[in-house]
Amino acid sequence: MGYKQTSTKNCEKCTPGYYGDQRGLTYCKECVQGKYSQSYGSTFCSGCLPGYFAMMSGSSTCQACTAGKYSNTNDTVLCHYCPAGTFQPSPASTFCKFLQFLPYFDSQLMNNSRCDNCTRGTYSSQSASTCLYCQPGWVAPMDGSSSCVSCEPGSFSNGSHPGHMATHCVQCQIGKYASKTASTRCYFCPQNQIAPAPGLTTCSSCPTG
Repeated sequence: MGYKQTSTKNCEKCTPGYYGDQRGLTYCKECVQGKYSQSYGSTFCSGCLPGYFAMMSGSSTCQACTAGKYSNTNDTVLCHYCPAGTFQPSPASTFCKFLQFLPYFDSQLMNNSRCDNCTRGTYSSQSASTCLYCQPGWVAPMDGSSSCVSCEPGSFSNGSHPGHMATHCVQCQIGKYASKTASTRCYFCPQNQIAPAPGLTTCSSCPTG
């Protein structure tokens, strides 16, 4: 076994990727997908271990799953991409990592093989495949934010949207005020009242005279 008969007198060893499991064979059998034989004269094919695959029949070796992919079974033909919300930076992996395993690294997936910080003006509070915009009245001043922070009274934010990232709160201009937290705009002072400085939370009455 492990040979093929080429004539009534001669036999040849099966080459890598093939095997012979019976006596008197005139040909060697090809290893099926997901299996391999790496030696001459093999009598059987071995299955690829988890983390490895053999896409072609007649394989002499198994290849490692690349970063961003995984295989958790034997005899794998193709590796699986990591699902959304997970990643795997290492090759030959049998699983993908959830972002929640990295509690201080709120990130956006890039090719399922690594994580990138959410940029300023966006955040991610849980395992996710994308970062979220801060809502009006809120900002994210740092990269990698896990939440947005509200604007203090006397300031406002229009929120993040395509073309504009809410990275800081804007002070109310002279003549305007904002009395509430997480304001989305500043208001003009009522008649006969003034806001003589920027960033005020209330207006004051004009003095008599």
